[in-house]
Amino acid sequence: MPADPWPRLTEEELGLVPPRPPPPSESAPQPVGDPPSPPFGSPGQLVVTADSIVALAWTTYSPSRDDLSSFAVTFSPGVDVFVMRGFSVGGEFHVGYATSSEYDTESKLVRSKSTTLAGGPRVGFNVPLGAALSWYPRVTLGVESVRREERRVARASTFGPEPGGTGSELGVFVGVFAPVLVHPKPHLFLGLGPAVVHVLGVSREGPEIGAERTTLAARFVVGGWWGGAKVSSDAARLAPSPQFGASGQWVFTGEIGAAAARTASDGASSPSTVATFAPGVDYFVGRRISVGASIALSRSRIFGVTLDGVPRESEASMLGGTLRVGVDVPFTSWLSFYPRAFASFGGGWYARRLGSGRSELTDVFITPGAYAPLLVHPASHVFVGLGPSLSYDALRVTEPGANRRATRVGAALLVGGWL
Repeated sequence: MPADPWPRLTEEELGLVPPRPPPPSESAPQPVGDPPSPPFGSPGQLVVTADSIVALAWTTYSPSRDDLSSFAVTFSPGVDVFVMRGFSVGGEFHVGYATSSEYDTESKLVRSKSTTLAGGPRVGFNVPLGAALSWYPRVTLGVESVRREERRVARASTFGPEPGGTGSELGVFVGVFAPVLVHPKPHLFLGLGPAVVHVLGVSREGPEIGAERTTLAARFVVGGWWGGAKVSSDAARLAPSPQFGASGQWVFTGEIGAAAARTASDGASSPSTVATFAPGVDYFVGRRISVGASIALSRSRIFGVTLDGVPRESEASMLGGTLRVGVDVPFTSWLSFYPRAFASFGGGWYARRLGSGRSELTDVFITPGAYAPLLVHPASHVFVGLGPSLSYDALRVTEPGANRRATRVGAALLVGGWL
């Protein structure tokens, strides 16, 4: 049969069906965006906030004829899981150990040690208020055990240590934190809200141990979530998750914060107050290179009693700032190394009263250092990291008193996100 001289038209050419899209070119840039994700509060999601603390800190001072130093270990993880839509269960736990040596208002060396064990379960309820806004109150019921020791050592011209004291507490606490959360990107949230903690202590030893106390506060929180049901769609396949470290990204971590707290204890002469305001942010000015800055302003006034029954009071006002630069080194899509070098500067005013004695001092400091955490990126826009830190007082001027420079070595957990 002779060949058909008339070309045959396809259904697409005849307009009977929509034309097929051309195959993607391997050289063409692939779209990058945020793939669809389930809303915050969906079943199976794991939630972590910067309230979780894992840290080790060792501080020494030079020159120091009495080996002034401090050491602290804190292991305070917290996690929540949404077991059904809008309802989460979780827990918070705290293990802390700290020792310190410092001078009191009578120029006596005070050596102290404390051990804290606390924790309990908590439940939370997420109430959506819009596409990017929700209210997430959580209630914790736990047990707290605290043991403290203090010893005051007289000047070298006298004989031996003076009596101090030992105190312990075992009590039940109830805590409520009810922040309003902003969800600027998938897996990341920032929040601010009121907090209340009430402790019912059981006295075992010590003049101020066993008193009920209530803390009213307002706190800022940074957190993230991942896991839960997967959203399956063509958009998820066409828009892979953006990677941390791209130019133009803003980074927020638990290093920033704002809080105000007022604690009233039975038998105390006055409530203690603490207020801090520490905004800060990092920005990737180029691929993998970030610069950042923060300021810190704090004011506190704390009342108490030493373990040998002497009334004490401390006041402090501090203002400082930090400049830093960082480099992100990716190993895989979910793991990177993010070392940052920083320089902190500022000053403060401090006053202490112990019995009838009182002392005041001011200081100014410049402290360079570095922090080098290894980051895990479990989902887009959120990361959790852990790494070592080192800092040294290049300048510290204290009036009146000795200009003791501090060297700090430690390690800390970092929880944050980016957009």
